[in-house]
Amino acid sequence: MSKKLSKTGSVFQWIFIIVTLFAVICLILAYSAYYLSPTGSFSYLAFFGLAYPVILLANLVIMLIWLCLWKKFFWIPFFAILIGFNHISALVQIDFNPEKPTAGSLKIMTFNVHNLDGIEGNKKDRSTRSRIIDFLKIQKPDILCLQEFYLKNADTSGFFDRFNEAINSKYYFYQNYYEYRKKRGIDAIATFSRYPFIGNGSLKLNQKEVFAIYSDIIIDEEKIRVYNIHLESFHLGNEDYSFYSKLSERELDRLKFQDGFYKIIAKLRKAFIIRAQQVEILRESIAISPYPVIICGDFNDTPTSYSYNILKDDLYDSFRKAGVGFFGSTYAGRFPSFRIDYILFDKSFKAYEYHKHNTDLSDHFPVSVYINITPSL
Repeated sequence: MSKKLSKTGSVFQWIFIIVTLFAVICLILAYSAYYLSPTGSFSYLAFFGLAYPVILLANLVIMLIWLCLWKKFFWIPFFAILIGFNHISALVQIDFNPEKPTAGSLKIMTFNVHNLDGIEGNKKDRSTRSRIIDFLKIQKPDILCLQEFYLKNADTSGFFDRFNEAINSKYYFYQNYYEYRKKRGIDAIATFSRYPFIGNGSLKLNQKEVFAIYSDIIIDEEKIRVYNIHLESFHLGNEDYSFYSKLSERELDRLKFQDGFYKIIAKLRKAFIIRAQQVEILRESIAISPYPVIICGDFNDTPTSYSYNILKDDLYDSFRKAGVGFFGSTYAGRFPSFRIDYILFDKSFKAYEYHKHNTDLSDHFPVSVYINITPSL
């Protein structure tokens, strides 16, 4: 009887070794997605980067199981996790004595307002716009970056003037995503500031859709450039989310599964590639900026992505510098449910009190941080 049990245990151990190696390989592929552009032959690595938190959790569970049962093999997932330990700081920050903002620090906020229609995108609910204004009045950001700032058939300049006044700001700059929507209605990326602009501009991919705007701002005698960006979305529709929610249902037959699966994969892959192209354009713009920069916005990508890596290259991530605890997600929708909204800043600046605001005003959570642009003075 004992020999039979021993043989069964040995078979299980070998199966678990195979499972461990598979999980470790997936983790290494997730690390690779951080460095390799999806525009080339490595586009499918981006899927592993997107799934990094899940893959990391799987490796942690496997490591604990090895510790409890056999111990001698726990080092396999342990070293795999250790290799990419830096990525964990994008998910969890521990600070037992966080610093308070120093005098002169600016409150920076970024917020994808989901067309001003609330978390469910209910266009009939007109109260969301007022609630967003009330929220911003309380928060009092010095520089505010909004994405998906939308209003149908509106007088563009008049509405911006009223909105700017309502949130107690003084200056604004915006660009509609598409040129042909300029005459009537707003569908824009918009930056609001309590400090004056001395220059503005926008960035496009292939001279089509605007994906970023920038504003040169003068604060006392200091000048900074603030990029407000909205990188390519996955463009998942109700049909895709319906498929996603039915994955565990028996009624989803093989053909429907294949069709739904390939459609989603194609959309994700296309978005990975477009975002990589957008960040290359953005990186070139940052390289010639005459002033130190702050980048705010909806990246639509996780901290294990190539897009994030390229933009963070010479900048600090405000969550990593001033955040506390397990971050979770900045997206309140169903997918992608990880940190995809960021505030990055020049390494000569200093950050304090990073905060994610848990509101029901949009399908994204606003995030804010205090940044001192003259910490040595």
